[in-house]
Amino acid sequence: MSIVKPIVLMHVAICSSLMIMLSNSFIMVFLSTGSFTYKTINLFKIGSGIVHLCGQLFLYCHLFDNMNLKTNMDLKLKKLLLFTMQINDANHVRMKVSTKKIVNLQLFASVLMTSYNIVSVMVKTMNK
Repeated sequence: MSIVKPIVLMHVAICSSLMIMLSNSFIMVFLSTGSFTYKTINLFKIGSGIVHLCGQLFLYCHLFDNMNLKTNMDLKLKKLLLFTMQINDANHVRMKVSTKKIVNLQLFASVLMTSYNIVSVMVKTMNK
């Protein structure tokens, strides 16, 4: 778990940043005055990248959220799980970005909201 945690957290951070940057690029290409074919091809390329990153980030957040929820079971199962984790030296079940942020679906929604807010501000400033 000590090797996996930094890799997963770095991947989540990179996916989040790339999603925000690609959504900004998508809006910039959409609002550009280039030819229709040029815009369509670039929108398709950027859009497929956004969908791919969104799927990856959702999968990570969903799976870690399920893992966090599965650990909130009845007492007998918790004891059994704790015993198994102690044997395998896996005491740190939750994947945390910081002391308060956990990799789960709320983190995924937060990334989507940040991306939406940045894009909406960009669109408003470009329309003025």
